Amino acid sequence: YPDKTKGEGFFIAAIRKEQEQQPTTNYHQKNHTSSRSAKQSSLLKPDLFHQWLHNTQHFVFIPLMKDVIAMQEKHFALLQHLQQHCYIKKAGINIGSIAHDELIPSHELAMSQLMAKDWPSIGLDLENALQYLRLQTFEAQDNGKGWKLIKYEGCHLGWVKVLPNRINNYFPRDWRILNK
Repeated sequence: YPDKTKGEGFFIAAIRKEQEQQPTTNYHQKNHTSSRSAKQSSLLKPDLFHQWLHNTQHFVFIPLMKDVIAMQEKHFALLQHLQQHCYIKKAGINIGSIAHDELIPSHELAMSQLMAKDWPSIGLDLENALQYLRLQTFEAQDNGKGWKLIKYEGCHLGWVKVLPNRINNYFPRDWRILNK
């Protein structure tokens, strides 16, 4: 009882298994595994994503709800096996979602090592990088339209979409810097 002793509230528990039991199926296994396996059996073609990633030949692309997950081919069979026995909350790298035949890249892709090395990017100074991370307007020198990777001193910060009259910031709203 961590609430009965002095300390930070941390505790350790030891559980001893007394005898072998047959595995029982739980809600997640019955309802999610079969539908998820059906979705994963229809893998997406890698040519949709080759411009975004630097090495697509060893990856499979899995549609999962509205997102697309990239996973190394060698791990895909293991994932399918694990799904038969347990609920998988997260696997692979979320590369984005497809809307109107266009990939809307995820922040996870921008931070991953899978990102194409030659992807168009915009380098920012410290002041504008902080403005970007606060989800405020910032100054950027770029004349091309489309998805751009925002960088500060060579480090990836996230995505913007450059339009003819404005720049849309795709940094995750929950991660923005709130203080000045």
